[in-house]
Amino acid sequence: MDGAALRAEGTRLWVAWSGDLAVAMGGWKPFDAVAAELKSMHVLQRARGQGAAARIVEAVVEDARAAGRTALFLETGSHEIHAPARRLYEKAGFSYCPPFGAYVDDPNSVFMVRAL
Repeated sequence: MDGAALRAEGTRLWVAWSGDLAVAMGGWKPFDAVAAELKSMHVLQRARGQGAAARIVEAVVEDARAAGRTALFLETGSHEIHAPARRLYEKAGFSYCPPFGAYVDDPNSVFMVRAL
């Protein structure tokens, strides 16, 4: 998501800090009337494995649930470099699903969903 999309109405964003350094971020945006999409998950390389991403994902899940969303979808990479992200999402209760919304089958992407 670019800056304009991050500022769009309904989009929510979290940042994890270590002192003055932003080490992780992620958010959600409405997908339809009842579902949301996890967006813009990023973690600094040097901060990986320290739990910041898991805390961001759980904050997003809880906020989307509190906003009345019933499902949280995501798209992430299918290649080995994205394996840690997929494991994070699996541990957070996400399962694999077909493409959603405007997404189409793509060998570079996998899609996941978690009921809220």
